[in-house]
Amino acid sequence: MSDNAVERQEFRKTLGQFATGVTVITTLDGEGAPIGVTASSFNSVSMDPPLILWSLAKDALSLPAYQKSGAFNVHVLSIEQDELSNLFARRGADKFGDLDFVPGVNGMPLLADCAATFQCKTRHQYDGGDHCIFVGEVLACENSDRAPLVYHGGQYAAALPRQDQGATGGDEVDLQQGSFTSDFFIYLLSRAHFQFSHALLQPDAALGLQRAAYYVVAVLCQQGGLDRAEILERIAVTGHSPSEEVFDKLCDMGFVTRSAAEGGAPDGKYTVTDEGREFQVSLLARSMDLEEQVLSGFRPEEIGLFKNMLRRLIEKTDKGLSNMWS
Repeated sequence: MSDNAVERQEFRKTLGQFATGVTVITTLDGEGAPIGVTASSFNSVSMDPPLILWSLAKDALSLPAYQKSGAFNVHVLSIEQDELSNLFARRGADKFGDLDFVPGVNGMPLLADCAATFQCKTRHQYDGGDHCIFVGEVLACENSDRAPLVYHGGQYAAALPRQDQGATGGDEVDLQQGSFTSDFFIYLLSRAHFQFSHALLQPDAALGLQRAAYYVVAVLCQQGGLDRAEILERIAVTGHSPSEEVFDKLCDMGFVTRSAAEGGAPDGKYTVTDEGREFQVSLLARSMDLEEQVLSGFRPEEIGLFKNMLRRLIEKTDKGLSNMWS
């Protein structure tokens, strides 16, 4: 036990501010069985000769295998491989049962679909406090265009290229002239929504449906038997308020039916028909196809980051409006 005054938890928390990649290191034990651990302690040492290092806790059950095998492979995980990281971080799990791997040039297990791999022979082993430090000489390496998985602050993260801060070309809004630039956030959000929804609904233009009609059918597919006031309450979050003409047109098209008003109620209950549900299903299918086309040029981590941002925006701007999907 060290007499150093640095508090253990504070030390760990401070180290967490340093973002690292996530790796899985594999080798073989004395009986030739594959072994693997998750490690974020990977780093480069030398270009000539090509050397890298990583460290493993001295209380790790697999430590003897790495000390005696003479070789190991380093897999820099991609953003899609967080489950692989979790698997190799567990003690005692059957880690290779369902995995595809092949022997590397050093005979050690080599995993597929990683951001990068380094196949090494063990060059040195050093004592590092409660860890053993392994230095490997790289025999072969390979990299891909897959985005790497990142670990920061005790959780997984994604590495994204930094946007050029000088590309905006000035203030986004001019309050003196009442003008704004194409970098104004609300403009970007609104235009993206308009263009996406316009492309989605354009094939139905001949039907002459107002946009609010789509929301009526969607709400009734989630929950039938609603009167007009209940439907309007749910749709309020979209900024649309369908008129009586919209409801009449949906009834005339056979997409919804309306029951007779009862007990002095101003309106009857609306229910979606089989034709209306089929219309909604076709719209959802078209929406999924359009989403796939639109997002095909984006990386998974960009999509995930954008969706999380939208969720946070929804939470921050929620003023108690009814949830149309509940």
